[in-house]
Amino acid sequence: MPMRRRPGRAQTGYRRTIAPPGSALLRGPAPGWVRRKLVDDFIVISVVLPFIVFVVGTAASLLLAQRRNNELAEQSPDVLPYIWGYFLGYSGIIVAVLASVAGVALLLGGYYRDWLPIIIAYAVASGIASYGVLLRRKWGWLLHIPLSLNMGLWAFNSVYVHNRWREF
Repeated sequence: MPMRRRPGRAQTGYRRTIAPPGSALLRGPAPGWVRRKLVDDFIVISVVLPFIVFVVGTAASLLLAQRRNNELAEQSPDVLPYIWGYFLGYSGIIVAVLASVAGVALLLGGYYRDWLPIIIAYAVASGIASYGVLLRRKWGWLLHIPLSLNMGLWAFNSVYVHNRWREF
């Protein structure tokens, strides 16, 4: 069934142009293919690329955590496995580095200039806390739990750390 146009309205696409403030696109009309290209690029940058980074970062964190836990088991066979702690530590460091890179990329692209100091400060604090978790330090866990900004992880990690507190 063919699509009907509403009378009295111009036919517009379902996509909207997303452009930084002060860009040339906001100053005048642009051809439709330019708007579609910008929106497609924005979708790739904001949805597809973070998903790929998430999958690769999670896989790398799991592999590194498993390797580090095997080393721990060889050195201290009587200590409980620490895979979750190593996973959180490595994933936190990877996220901190990627958040810093993303913050700089956004700055260079002209987006969210006011948020850059907050993004960098959070990334540094999260990276330091994750390093403390990797080293099995109490201060690392005490910093990492609230910085995760996830109430489910707060509850789970609080129980996990409570059960491991004497080992640290």
